[in-house]
Amino acid sequence: MIRRTSVIGMAAIALACFLSACSPSGGGAADDAVPADDVSVDETAGAPAMPADWEVVADAEMPANEVQTISANLDADLTSVRNTIYMVRGKRVQVNVMIVPDSATADTLMARLLTMKGEEFLLRKDLKIYEFVGTNDVIPEMAEGRKHLDSM
Repeated sequence: MIRRTSVIGMAAIALACFLSACSPSGGGAADDAVPADDVSVDETAGAPAMPADWEVVADAEMPANEVQTISANLDADLTSVRNTIYMVRGKRVQVNVMIVPDSATADTLMARLLTMKGEEFLLRKDLKIYEFVGTNDVIPEMAEGRKHLDSM
């Protein structure tokens, strides 16, 4: 899913692995799942609200020191980073939400991320940038999630 092989592309892979490793259940055990209906629509308070059949299996807001590290790696000032893993009809989809302090930073970060992966896996909504992460077999689910968030 990453278009170009580059140092920045490898950084994207490292970021996705880093965020996935930081999930509270180490990948998400089904018995720790929170039903999607119980998830807040306010992403600063919880996982992004997704369609009803998207089950949250892991959700973590990164601690400030890790946000600083990610900011330095992406060369962008991030206010917060949230990593949520969903189970969607038996498939794992990860959504990383990066919040930045201003529109200029959002423009810069989005441009940088677009050098790492395709636009179909990214969505900017004001000061939030959503990154969809998964294997090739979940591309339809990622497109569904992106469309859902874009409609909100």
